[in-house]
Amino acid sequence: MSKDTTNLNFRGNGKLLLSGEYFILDGAVGLAVPVRMGQRMSVAQGEEAGLHWESTTLRGETWFEARFELPTLEILSTTDDQAAEILQKMIRYARSKDLDFMRGERQLKITTRLEFPRNWGFGSSSTLVYMVAKWAKLNPFELLDKTFGGSGYDLICAEVNTPIFFQKQEKVRAYQPTDFGKHPETGENLPFLKNLYLVHLNKKQNSREGIERYRAWDDEEKKMERLQQISVLTQRFQFSTSLPELNAVIREHEDIVSSSLKLRMAKDLYFNDFWGEVKSLGAWGGDFVLVTSQRTPQSTKTYFREKGFKVCLKYLDTVI
Repeated sequence: MSKDTTNLNFRGNGKLLLSGEYFILDGAVGLAVPVRMGQRMSVAQGEEAGLHWESTTLRGETWFEARFELPTLEILSTTDDQAAEILQKMIRYARSKDLDFMRGERQLKITTRLEFPRNWGFGSSSTLVYMVAKWAKLNPFELLDKTFGGSGYDLICAEVNTPIFFQKQEKVRAYQPTDFGKHPETGENLPFLKNLYLVHLNKKQNSREGIERYRAWDDEEKKMERLQQISVLTQRFQFSTSLPELNAVIREHEDIVSSSLKLRMAKDLYFNDFWGEVKSLGAWGGDFVLVTSQRTPQSTKTYFREKGFKVCLKYLDTVI
């Protein structure tokens, strides 16, 4: 039994992309924050031959399971062919980069457990890539590029405990810790953070579909102009010191993405009588939106509940 690949435990933070959206794929600067909830993975000796993979929910219920032959990693059985093939691709790639990885293993049990509901979009895929990369001692961006693709900001959020500026450059992913919502001198939370909420739209969005829509936008000159505008807005987002400032940035950011991709804004679709601002996060059309409200938490949550949106989280209770 290899000491390098069993009896190990890993964890990655979840994530939220506050600004940048699809434009970070082409070099716009984005602002992202890790969240308190993430995903865990344990690697242990199995009870029978082969690799047994089990993914569980927050409540410990199994939502995905697969069995692989070792050492070939041929899929023997699975509850989801596509997910099993992605795992197979991940582990085979990891072994191709390090011939010692999993060498001699014949009985393995890998268990993952989400710390958030599956449909919340906090990063079930990104935390998985991060943990498998840590297990295999691989560069997580390299593994991401071979599997799901994407910008990679979420892999950084999986590891850090602070908001970050993120930029995907030609050959590297650059990031810088930042202090969104903090007083520049005292480091204390600025008052407007108490007015921020995260509302779940309960419409799980496939980020790959959103990326495809963005990629189909072929006006390169206009895209470059938008990239610059988004990067400026990210800076303004970061340095907002009051709710009116942040609201102005949100409105401008939403207008740019909406007009560029011909998508309706979440506020127009669901909350056209809401008194604050609403900003989509990451892939438009699903998962969470950031909302601003100067009314009491009770009245704010009541508004969304009456609209049929039951999950309304305080921002400060959710992010790290």
